[in-house]
Amino acid sequence: MALDAQGIVHLRGAMSQGGAFNATAFTLPAEFRPSALAYVPIDLVNAKKGRLIVRATGVVDVQAENASADAQGFTSLEGATWSAG
Repeated sequence: MALDAQGIVHLRGAMSQGGAFNATAFTLPAEFRPSALAYVPIDLVNAKKGRLIVRATGVVDVQAENASADAQGFTSLEGATWSAG
């Protein structure tokens, strides 16, 4: 995770939520949090579409476009960029 000069947070890597659907994926440190609710498009398992739901508190959840099982497998964070502050 990196914050650029324009205040854009850049995520890298991937994650797996296993069987913990509807659990918090992670929490952003204070300096990386948006000032309001943000939705960030991401790729899930088998190239399915999804999004990160990022709250101003820093809590991040994964939401699948269709089947909830898509969010339980692989989530790519490559290229995900939602604005801090």
